[in-house]
Amino acid sequence: MCPSRLAGLDQSAAFLGRARRRVPAAELHVHDVTRCPFPTGPAEVLFARFLLSHLRHPGRVVAGWATQLVPGGLLLLDEVEWVRTGDRALAAYLRALAAVLEARGHRLEVGPLLDGLPDPPGLRRRSSRVAVHPVDPARAAAMFRDNLAVWRHDPQAREVAGPATIDALAESLAGPVAGPITWGLRQIVYQRKEQA
Repeated sequence: MCPSRLAGLDQSAAFLGRARRRVPAAELHVHDVTRCPFPTGPAEVLFARFLLSHLRHPGRVVAGWATQLVPGGLLLLDEVEWVRTGDRALAAYLRALAAVLEARGHRLEVGPLLDGLPDPPGLRRRSSRVAVHPVDPARAAAMFRDNLAVWRHDPQAREVAGPATIDALAESLAGPVAGPITWGLRQIVYQRKEQA
């Protein structure tokens, strides 16, 4: 089933430009997703994936998103519960990532926190489960290298991880990685309560 309207929000005009080339029919807006109301108006479905790890006060953010749903609308969350790997290079990157996020007041493994929160006002939790997702170690290493390229220009990441560590991580991730690496993804479905 195709949606009659597809919209996306991001603070980065550059990322939205890339999205526009891939999905030209989407309605895209430069917008801070922690600020409500959204420029799109109320939605039937809101979906966020790997986003709440990068935001302060995720419970407050989700409560705000609840106000952006039509009655009966769904909020779908897909966030990191845990990441497990037997590869030293991948594990070293994940430790550095957790430290960088923590320095910003964020949390890599935000899934347990979300699962433990009470339902936000106006929302009813329909389900909460952990999906196990094995990832090709080479693809994970490539994704991590892309992130490290961004860290080189990020003062806070450079301060927390250190330029020498960033260089060492990039070098170790450029070589063969043995893996395995598996994500546990917390998937939560909320539904906006029907108005009385």
